[in-house]
Amino acid sequence: MVGPLVAIFVIAVLHWPGMLQPVSFAGLQNVRTVLDDPVFMDAVANTAVQLVVALPLMIVGAYMLGYYVAQQPPGHRVLRYLLFIPGLISTPAKAMVFYAVLSPDGLFNGALDKLGMGSLTDAWLASPSTALACLIV
Repeated sequence: MVGPLVAIFVIAVLHWPGMLQPVSFAGLQNVRTVLDDPVFMDAVANTAVQLVVALPLMIVGAYMLGYYVAQQPPGHRVLRYLLFIPGLISTPAKAMVFYAVLSPDGLFNGALDKLGMGSLTDAWLASPSTALACLIV
């Protein structure tokens, strides 16, 4: 656990243009460049929002679903399998399905059109006002 942290610090203070290029010491200039970049600060803010909002929701939701399944309601075996299946699917496959649902011509916008709510369709993952909320959900 300490090794990767040390490696990150060492790499951060080096100027390393490529694998076969010579390495030189850059000092803290790389760190200053990253901290001055507004895109990096936006990324930190988005990560903090996900940490503060999504993590508690996932913990509470998982606890509630686990408690419900442990009570063995009718159909609990089917529900248990349905809750376990996403763990068997690879992350890239889940990302592709997620994108297919939320893309501008995807399933969610198609359903909104079919229900007569076409004015609510959006490029959910491309819009700054909805992208973070979509990632949290």
